[in-house]
Amino acid sequence: MILFLISYAPLFLIYAMNTFSKLKFQKIKFGFLIPKCSVELLISIILIFLMILPTIFFIFYIKVQEKKGTDILVKADKLEMTQDTIISYLMTYVLPFVTDSSLNVQNIILFLIILVLAVRLDIVYINPTLILLKYNVFKNADKDKYYLTKNTLSDLEAIRKSGEGVKIIPLSKNIYYIENIY
Repeated sequence: MILFLISYAPLFLIYAMNTFSKLKFQKIKFGFLIPKCSVELLISIILIFLMILPTIFFIFYIKVQEKKGTDILVKADKLEMTQDTIISYLMTYVLPFVTDSSLNVQNIILFLIILVLAVRLDIVYINPTLILLKYNVFKNADKDKYYLTKNTLSDLEAIRKSGEGVKIIPLSKNIYYIENIY
């Protein structure tokens, strides 16, 4: 679920900015402006938290797992890029939300349906936020496994050809994190 929330961080930012732009402000002492308490302010704050907290949690989780040494050493598989799926993801899931920038019941229901589908189908690896944070997403050439890593494909290919292993941290039943090689 954390990976799903991270994937929607850019959308949460867009919604928060849109909602924040609708806020009404009031003057207080010394000419400062503060937003009036309203539903819009509450929604903006919640969306900012939904954007920041899962991303921080994910990065912290990876760092803790790397330090704990609970990772698994496996022989490096032949991997291939999956970045082409990001475009279809953006067009299918993000574009409908952005074109209708109001936060209404229909959008919330659509978001919850996408959440259930993404988690049940285990497609949370399709994640524009992680790509913006310089993570790469690779797919195992023979199996239905996906790998998040900051390593390049050429680095992983060199490790595979040398016969060495890589350390992985399981994130879900078919999504793994490959620790940095260098």
